[in-house]
Amino acid sequence: MRVFVVGTEHSIQARMPASDSSLCDEFLAYVLNQSAQHSVKAIAEEWSGESADARQATSTIAAEAADALHLSYDSSDPDFATRNSLEIEDRAGVRLELARRRISEIEADERIAVSHERRESHWLQRLLQLHCDPILFVCGAEHVRSFARLLATHGHEAEVLFEHWPGLR
Repeated sequence: MRVFVVGTEHSIQARMPASDSSLCDEFLAYVLNQSAQHSVKAIAEEWSGESADARQATSTIAAEAADALHLSYDSSDPDFATRNSLEIEDRAGVRLELARRRISEIEADERIAVSHERRESHWLQRLLQLHCDPILFVCGAEHVRSFARLLATHGHEAEVLFEHWPGLR
């Protein structure tokens, strides 16, 4: 499977009250262009319905692009119940424990890293279930490198198109 990875900020990834609509529109144009250029068969992203509800998002750019291009789409992030079963911790919760001095900074960083690995493994399983190739995957910029490594480790071809759109290539 070949996966084109694009990283960005969640405020650009989805249309929500805190979003800059012109940046969202530019990102949509970018995702549409890259999807066409690379002949992707599906678009997926680090997102869940619960994320949308929590952030009051009306839509995501990846879903809009998939709809416009008539492609398969998947919001690949685990819901809260799945996160609990996979023992994926929320970064904010870990940082709160750190702030309350219940854990060290080293332990906080380790717990966040383990949780990211579990989430990214979940994303990979979701992509495999799409049975599409190639796929464009949108995620938070902090996940781009580690997710690309995970894909490669499992024998998949990963190409980072943008590490942190609209900034770092």
